[in-house]
Amino acid sequence: MPGARGQSSLGTHPAEPILLGKALADGERLWGAMGLQVYLIEEHVQVREALADRLSKIAGVELVGQAGDAQDALREVERLRPQVILIESKREDGLGLELVRQAARSAWNPQVVVLTTYEVAWERRAVRRAGAHEYLLKEINSAELLKRIQALPPRMM
Repeated sequence: MPGARGQSSLGTHPAEPILLGKALADGERLWGAMGLQVYLIEEHVQVREALADRLSKIAGVELVGQAGDAQDALREVERLRPQVILIESKREDGLGLELVRQAARSAWNPQVVVLTTYEVAWERRAVRRAGAHEYLLKEINSAELLKRIQALPPRMM
């Protein structure tokens, strides 16, 4: 069923990840001029679908995948190696901070951005210490979101 927990809601098959580039080898892609490759991790299906829809409409952003389940997300980002990983840190399973930490330690050094519903001072500090490059509210407008993502420091490969 599309949109089910841990499954991609935009692929042709419910369990199929969203791939917008031509696969060359596992984890390697031939990307066109689509833009910045972004992966979205959000456990609430309706929120994830709304954010995915919003991201897909931003020129210069290519949504390469999305997931709600923490372990599925980590496996998929390891395979897809997006430039930017957007993570909601406030999760019912309590794994938000750990997701940030693991994503930030990935071998290809993605930019990790926390995109959250409301700001909490201790959480802002904690996700920064865990490796997040930005801590933004979901209410940010699309133009500002793109501007903030593009302003991230270059990745060190």
